Parts: sequence; C-alpha cells; structure tokens
Amino acid sequence: MDKAESIAHFQEHVVWQERANVQLVLERDFQSQRERLADEFMTSFQEICREIRDAQVRGEKGAIGYITYSMLRTELLEGRYIYRVEAMDNGWVFDRHPYVLQYEAGWAFQHLDTLRSRMMTASRMYGGRVSVPVIERMLLTEAIAIHRYVIALARAALPQAVELEQYRDIVKEPEFEIRVGEYMDLSEAVFKQYECERDSASIRAWLEDREGAAYAYESYRNMDLQNGDYGENHFQFSVFNQCDLSRASLQDSVLIGTKWHDTALAGTDFSRSQVHGGEFRGCDLRGAVFRGAAGADGWKDDLFLRYPGLSALRFAGSDLAGADFSGASLHGADFSAANVVDTLFEGADLTNAVFSRRQREALRLDPQQWEQILWKT
Repeated sequence: MDKAESIAHFQEHVVWQERANVQLVLERDFQSQRERLADEFMTSFQEICREIRDAQVRGEKGAIGYITYSMLRTELLEGRYIYRVEAMDNGWVFDRHPYVLQYEAGWAFQHLDTLRSRMMTASRMYGGRVSVPVIERMLLTEAIAIHRYVIALARAALPQAVELEQYRDIVKEPEFEIRVGEYMDLSEAVFKQYECERDSASIRAWLEDREGAAYAYESYRNMDLQNGDYGENHFQFSVFNQCDLSRASLQDSVLIGTKWHDTALAGTDFSRSQVHGGEFRGCDLRGAVFRGAAGADGWKDDLFLRYPGLSALRFAGSDLAGADFSGASLHGADFSAANVVDTLFEGADLTNAVFSRRQREALRLDPQQWEQILWKT
C-alpha cells in the first residue's frame, strides 16, 4: 500500500474500531457517574455565574443574552482539555467584548489520550506511512465524539444548575440561552429562558405550520396547546413546563431527550414517535397513546453511538392510568415511580424496564414480559 492507501486503511480498520471502543467506555462511565459529573458541572457553573455577576457589579459587563461553552481544538493536542466560556450580550458572536472564563473537561477528554495511545500503537504496523501529524489531524476530528458527552452533561446538569442563587443573580436579557459547541463554529442550545410571556395562540399556529426541526432545543412554558395537531415535527431536547397538550397529536414526531414537567398530556397521541431519553415528571398521561413508540435506552442496538449520554425513558410521578404502550420499544425504561393501573403493554419490548414491587398487582404483562423486567430495590 502507498501512503494514501495506508491512511485510508488505517482510518477504516483502526480508527473506527478504536473510536467505538472508547465511546463504549465513555458511555459506561458517563451513565454510572452521571450524578457526580453533574455535581461537578454545577460547582463550576456556580463559580462562572459568580464571576459574571461580579463583572456586572463592576460595570464591566451588561445584561447577558448568551453563555457559550466552546471546545478549543488547538488546546486538545497540547493536552489542555478546556472549554472557552463566554458571557455575551444579545449580539451573541457579534459581542465585541465578551466576558471570558474557562471550563475544565478533562473527565471526558482523558479518553482522547486513550484513543491517541491506541492509534499510535496501531500505526507501527504501517511502516511509517501513518505519521504523527496524520494521527493528530485524525484526533481533532475524533474529538467530536467526546465533545458530544460534554453537551450531554450540560443538558443533564443545567435544570438544577439554573436554580442556583448565583445564576439567578445574573442580569439577563429577556431571551437568554446557554449553548455548547466549537469555538467560532457550530453550537447548539442546551438551555433557553424567556422572561417575556409568549402567546399560546401564536405558538400553536407556529407548531401547526410543521416546520420540521425549527421546534427543537426550545423551551415551552405555560402553553395551552391542547387538541392541536403537531405530528411529524422535531422537538428533540425541548422542554415543556406546565403546558397543556391534552388530546394533542404528536404522532411520528422526534421527541428524543425531551423533558415534560407538570404537563397535561391526557389522551395525547405519541404513536410511532421517538421518545428515547424522554423524561415525563409529574405529568397527567391518563389514556395517552404510545403505540409503536421508540423509547429504548442507549444500550439497545448501540443507540449510544448516535445519541450519547441519554438517560433512560422515565415517568417519575406521572399518571399512566389507561395509557397504551402496545408494540412500543421500551428497553431500559423506568416506570417505577408512575401509576400503571390499567396501562397496556401488549407486544411491547420491556427488556430491562424497571418497575417497583408495589406496582406488581397493577401490572398486566405476558409471561415473556414478566421475565424481561427488573424490580427496583
């Protein structure tokens, strides 16, 4: 093989496999240490907010419209796993004087060291045709797979972090976002806050326009959206707080990583929707329909490779009386803190789904499903 062929072979047969191995370990560590990592993120966020507020008190910074965490590729090769944190006004990237801080992400990027070591070792088989500069360029590309876990951690930690006094003390613009991405490149919203009231009627009309992915990464609060037809839309990683979507249609929608808190969803139709990593907390889901919905956790069919760091589908404190999960994929879903009286699971995959023993009398499962489920201790 010549040099170009060697590099292509190395990329296909070494890098792909080693990346998958590293992601497997990172996913396992992330899921098992999620609470500790979230606590550490909150501690860092608390200090970041304190410094931003101090800068505002000193008159160095006005109201904040964005806090952005940016991966710095140039730092990675030097072994410095830091994110540039910028507090910016409502001009976002056009803010000429952002207040700059740092976030340490060594917990994630230590796995880049592992990947580098394995790639260096494997490159010896190519007789010098896969050089160190080539490997370093590849590593900068592979860093994205690890970066996605920083995004996942921010999503997991921020719902609690924004309750901190230090965050509330910051003077913010009426529309405020926290974003995670690459420096001077793409980023995505991991938290949004609207101080001004948004009109339910206009939001309803917007959702019914079916603009696809326009509704993702959004925050919907105190919205009356009942009886609406919002099917086939993409709401991934959006948050619904104290909304009413009773009897609405969300058929065939992308609802990956969505959070539904204290929201009325009685009779709502989620048929065939993707609800991987969804959290329904304190929701009224009586008679809701999840027929054929896909809600497996990341371990099913290696979904974590596409959706890293997702938690299991959860229904804590929610009322699922009479809800219909017929034919749904619910691998690893957690029903242990929900009301499951008269809930239908006919033909559903409940492998490793979690229930509490107090629910035993209410459950109506077939013999295979009884073998599939786990009991919360």
